[in-house]
Amino acid sequence: SKVATFHGPAVLTSKDGTVEGHEKGSYNTVSGVMYVQGRSRINNGKQVIEADKIDYDEVKDVGIAVGHMKLSSPGDSVFIEGEGLIYNRST
Repeated sequence: SKVATFHGPAVLTSKDGTVEGHEKGSYNTVSGVMYVQGRSRINNGKQVIEADKIDYDEVKDVGIAVGHMKLSSPGDSVFIEGEGLIYNRST
């Protein structure tokens, strides 16, 4: 299988940053699709996204964060809070 799953706290690290999950999740090493549930955080070195649930596609560089979402980009002086976010790194 090319799918890594976790239950409980875990940190996934790649050349593009880190993903911290605190409940459960999965990562498909072939498609680059990730699902993380429970308070989670993605940090790419420039931006940090936190939410209760995050789905992210590394290939398309698109993600959805839902539930008590926070986005911070300190270098740009951007701090956003809300219930959800659709993230597209290319736009």
